[in-house]
Amino acid sequence: MSEPSRIYTGDPVWREIESWIEDNTGTGSATALERLTLSLWSPHYRYSMSAIFHPLDDIRAGLVVDAVTAYSANGERDQDFMRLAQSISDRYEALGHSDD
Repeated sequence: MSEPSRIYTGDPVWREIESWIEDNTGTGSATALERLTLSLWSPHYRYSMSAIFHPLDDIRAGLVVDAVTAYSANGERDQDFMRLAQSISDRYEALGHSDD
C-alpha cells in the first residue's frame, strides 16, 4: 500500500470513522471500519486484519492505522470510541449477526 493521503476531515479518528460509516452504510469499507471498531472493543468480535484492510482504499487504511494508534493510547477511556462501538454493536445485534 502506498502512503495514504490525509484528505479526510481531520476530526478525531472515531468521529471520522462514524461519519464514513453513516455516509457509506452497507459498503465494504463501512463494514470494515465497523469490524475494526468491534474487534478493538470486545473479544466477542474477532475480525482478522486482512478482512478489515481488504476492502479499504489507502485513505481508509490510513484511518485504520490512526484508529489503532488512538486505541493503543486511550483504550476505552475515549468516549467517542465507546459510543461508536456500543452503537455498532447494538445495530449488529438487532440485525441478528452479532459475530459474522
